[in-house]
Amino acid sequence: MTDKSGSETLRNARRHAWSRLNNQKVGAYAEYFFKMEFTMAGFQVYSTGGR
Repeated sequence: MTDKSGSETLRNARRHAWSRLNNQKVGAYAEYFFKMEFTMAGFQVYSTGGR
């Protein structure tokens, strides 16, 4: 594993800044995350969204 440079670390910190997301984007991420978790646990997951 290589050591990250300071600029790369700062770039990653901004990339993962949850406070920059609005509620809709956080909700969409959470919906996707839990769909994947339930699918991996063996549940059948259905979506009603038209995306």
